[in-house]
Amino acid sequence: MSKIVSGISFIVCLVCITGLGSAHPSQKPKGLPGSVAQPVLTFIVDSANRIRPLVGIAGAASIGNPIDIGFEVTRSEVPPAHDYMIATTGAEWPVFLQMRGDGVAVRSMGSSDIAPIDRVVLSPSGFSAALLSESASKIYAFTNLNQSPKLTGIFDMTALGQPTTFAINDVGDAVILGTSDGNGGGLYLLKRGQPAAFVALSRHPSAAMFLHKSDYSIVADDVANEVYTVYGGQIVGTIGVESGIAGPVAVASSNDNRRVFIGNAQTGSIVTMGYDGSIAQPVYCKCSLTGLSPTTTDSVFRLTNFSDSAPILLFDGSAATPRIVFAPLGTSPF
Repeated sequence: MSKIVSGISFIVCLVCITGLGSAHPSQKPKGLPGSVAQPVLTFIVDSANRIRPLVGIAGAASIGNPIDIGFEVTRSEVPPAHDYMIATTGAEWPVFLQMRGDGVAVRSMGSSDIAPIDRVVLSPSGFSAALLSESASKIYAFTNLNQSPKLTGIFDMTALGQPTTFAINDVGDAVILGTSDGNGGGLYLLKRGQPAAFVALSRHPSAAMFLHKSDYSIVADDVANEVYTVYGGQIVGTIGVESGIAGPVAVASSNDNRRVFIGNAQTGSIVTMGYDGSIAQPVYCKCSLTGLSPTTTDSVFRLTNFSDSAPILLFDGSAATPRIVFAPLGTSPF
């Protein structure tokens, strides 16, 4: 696929849209359930399928003790404010866990109208979520997650191909979908109440996100080693290997949309692109990078999953010089 514009034009495009995304002040860390004194960056799932808090701040954090919620969790999606999480439990439907000062409230997100769910993604702010069912070829949109989740839209994926990545915007009325059939793939924009719109061919879409409070999305392709900006059903910017893109598996942005971060599995690196057209030198984690999972601190992301033998690695893009920090298994009583 030919490049649409240069890497610098890609960033200029971001400059134009930072005004569309409202600046989010850094979320202040909240206390653990039952312990307001302990700041929590996020929650993770350990090797025994239990939820654990990541306690502390970037550069001085550790993995806390498990929280007893009465059942095992195989995967969880946690928003920046960590006031709830959507957890996969092995059942057909995920559960909604609302984190409270005195414990955790649990409720199912499923009903007889919803097919078994395979994957879940959250919008940048965590206000909306998209639940994908491959058997039904549908994506279910939930909104109002910070209060009480409501099913507000169903997007049809019929005949679009095997989904490889998808993302939902903060409003919850649009989804960007990447598909692949093994020989090639495509990008589609799904809008509530409208048929799917083809955006462009893509060899293997591997990661996607919308910018905060914006209809601009970022999509990565880990075969073409390219990252695209999509708006209005069109690709409006492209960067590639010349910018350090190598097997991209995750994309994220700062709360004000002025920086985009790309996690590259091939090189174990994070590339930061600035609003002014700058592309910083890659920061290397020397790890098996699995994603850019948000935390309560703006531009700080979890890079690796829980391990019994290794600390969790975090990327701190909020520092004057971006850095990699680690969070070991703690000995705190919390």
